[in-house]
Amino acid sequence: MNIKDSEGALSDLNKFIQLEPKDKMAYFFRANIKHELGYTKQAIDDYLKVIELDQKYMEAYYKLALIKHDMNQVDAAIGHYTDLIKILPYNTIAYMKRGIYYLELNQFRQALDDFDKALNLNPNEKEAYLQRGITKIKLNDLEGACMDLKIAEKVGIKAASEYIKKSCKKDVHNFIK
Repeated sequence: MNIKDSEGALSDLNKFIQLEPKDKMAYFFRANIKHELGYTKQAIDDYLKVIELDQKYMEAYYKLALIKHDMNQVDAAIGHYTDLIKILPYNTIAYMKRGIYYLELNQFRQALDDFDKALNLNPNEKEAYLQRGITKIKLNDLEGACMDLKIAEKVGIKAASEYIKKSCKKDVHNFIK
């Protein structure tokens, strides 16, 4: 969408919201366009309005977390995932994303807890094995890391191979084949 189209859509959504002030999707689409146009503060306000209208609307939390992360406010991004987890405690993606942000902040125990929770909720969450393996490397649990990385490698996560080469001893690598 070009800027002219985005501005036109924004104008239409503003008019629609005046007519339907409780339509969460109108606020959500308007927030997306505002974010795309660089109106970050207004986008945040609209995403918060979406959550006010529908506390369980996951996409609004995801978008808020991404914006906060892009603004180098990783703690605030973690907070949005924490809020989502309180409302929807079985949301694997929220645990995964929060875990990645914890890992980014070198909060390895919290990251490990989130990756464990994600895998308990969904053992088929392939990326969680990679992220948990990386976290275990940071915690000096090389045997556990190598086991997770090997699982990630087997399910097609290519990045796992590099971590295995760098961090796994040959005997551990053979042990987990």
